[in-house]
Amino acid sequence: MANRDMTTGATNANTDLSRLKDLHDYDVADGYPDIRGWEVKTRDGLKLGKVKDLIVSQSELRVRYIDVELDRSMRGDTSSARGTGTSAGMGTSSTAGIVGDLDEGHVLLPIGTAQLDDTNDDVIVEGLGGDVGSYPRYSGTHITHDYERSVQSHLGGAAAGAAGAAGAAGAMGASYDSEQYDDQRAFARRRTNRGTAGMAGTTGMTDSDTEQRITLNEEQMRVRKEQHQAGEVEIRKTVDTEHVRENVPLSHEEVTLERRPISDTGMNAGTIGDDQEIRVPVMREEAVVEKRAVPREQIIVRKQTRTENQTVEADLRRERLQVEGDQNVSGDIDRRI
Repeated sequence: MANRDMTTGATNANTDLSRLKDLHDYDVADGYPDIRGWEVKTRDGLKLGKVKDLIVSQSELRVRYIDVELDRSMRGDTSSARGTGTSAGMGTSSTAGIVGDLDEGHVLLPIGTAQLDDTNDDVIVEGLGGDVGSYPRYSGTHITHDYERSVQSHLGGAAAGAAGAAGAAGAMGASYDSEQYDDQRAFARRRTNRGTAGMAGTTGMTDSDTEQRITLNEEQMRVRKEQHQAGEVEIRKTVDTEHVRENVPLSHEEVTLERRPISDTGMNAGTIGDDQEIRVPVMREEAVVEKRAVPREQIIVRKQTRTENQTVEADLRRERLQVEGDQNVSGDIDRRI
């Protein structure tokens, strides 16, 4: 349902403009960057927010605005950004602008104010007048001509003056011819050498009816490495038995007898026949074998990684451009008649 100017009651929505996510048959053309989700920064690196969506002209198949979800540090005082009356094309009360499916932190910036940084996936904006946080908020509903004039008034310049003087639909149509709304200029100023780019629908968008694009692709080989078990090393202890022989000196006691004649005649003689017995213990050494375990050495087990070169081969395909028939073609091509 189109928004209405709350002062005049006239339908004032620009129905030609739609969010890319709402156009189910349209998408970013192959080979061109989809900047949705990219960070939006100033040239000096200040982060403003992220690209939430793209606002596309359905009749011209061109991007007109980028929907920026502002970083919370950039939102500031939202009361001035909501707008009053119809100056922002959003309603009459201070909160009437917040009626769509987005929160208060979204603003629209003309695509021509952006420059793409493919290396870091950043959108660099320039030429913005004043604080971005004070820009009129975008709620996600239909965009009115009043809202567009309000955006231009914040940007300043000749386009804003023309819009205010010539009226809603005609003035906005004329302002799209300015650099601020030139999506081809925005994509052509990318920082990496990938050529110009634009947005596309199911049939693609081109700079003019006389230009078409063919993307040539090629396969590239990327080798990755995976860990696989090459085997297993099992380390365990076993017991070997060795027979050991050792000579050990052992001592023992022996009894010796020595006979001595008695020269003392005064010694009393005993009674012949009396029993007399002497017991003498005799000792000897015996070898006793004892065994005990003692640490002999330590075995340290480690793993080492060694690198060896291996040749990897693959067949890669590459597309080439061939022209048949008409000879009125110039440029670097592979010709086939």
